[in-house]
Amino acid sequence: MQHSNWAKRWFVAFPLFSAAFAGLLTIAPLGWIALLGASTGTAVDHVQVGVVSIGEASRSRGCDLRADLEFRGTRAKICMEGLFPGPPPRARETVMVAGRLSYFGLYIERIERQ
Repeated sequence: MQHSNWAKRWFVAFPLFSAAFAGLLTIAPLGWIALLGASTGTAVDHVQVGVVSIGEASRSRGCDLRADLEFRGTRAKICMEGLFPGPPPRARETVMVAGRLSYFGLYIERIERQ
């Protein structure tokens, strides 16, 4: 019975914490890239972005409304919560975006209808 805590620590806890830390290291560069794009980009007010699809409203993963947007041939899934006043746009609609444009991409601060 004395080896039970040692076994749990080395065969359960240690691998789980190692995997979690490796996952954080994998995701972290995406956050740094978003921060660089937001801080080094130039302010843009009226950029046309196409709405590819709109997800159903749900509280899963901390976002009420997800959308798939297309800008200059590149698609990205974003959380539209708090970015869009009023009812959400429909799929295949073009919207105007305000934010910051940089080498790293487009950082969206506000979305509005044309």
